[in-house]
Amino acid sequence: MSILELKEPVLLDDILTKKDNLQILDFLFTHKCFQVEINSSKEDARLSKALDPNIPHAGFACVTAGENHQNFLNDPLNLYALVIVNQISHKLNFEWDKITRVNWNHYCKDQAATSHGDAFGDEYFSILYNPHTTDGGTVILDKPYKDTASQAKFFKSSWLHHSLPPIKDKGRVALNIVIKVGCSSHKL
Repeated sequence: MSILELKEPVLLDDILTKKDNLQILDFLFTHKCFQVEINSSKEDARLSKALDPNIPHAGFACVTAGENHQNFLNDPLNLYALVIVNQISHKLNFEWDKITRVNWNHYCKDQAATSHGDAFGDEYFSILYNPHTTDGGTVILDKPYKDTASQAKFFKSSWLHHSLPPIKDKGRVALNIVIKVGCSSHKL
């Protein structure tokens, strides 16, 4: 089957080791900065949306690569993202052309992103990777998926998805990667 024919997310376990995940989390919380996320597509709405008591807090994000990034490997976290993408493309037997986004999300209790798509077009796929297990998760196409350490959820970037906040756990981290695939092999 072609990845272009996906009807539901593909779950892939054991992408990275526990030690890798702990090193990622340590580096992320020691050396990186997060910005407040907002449930709005308007950048100028950041201040008002972040402080408005009527709008749910959307958590925090650390973007280490965007659409037109330069020097991708200058950030050590992007090397982990590259390895994750390569592991998934190997396991699912497809070739990819470009990583267009690497976004590390951090959510505390009562924080969640609203339903959204990451990119639009058949050539874009999203990867949600969990470096640790929590009681939070992600809803993709109205189906909830729990956070499981070292698991990746692979799906079409246009599919609506949103985060589920942790209930008992203090917080959750999820890596969101968007890739562009080309005309090469798309076989699962």
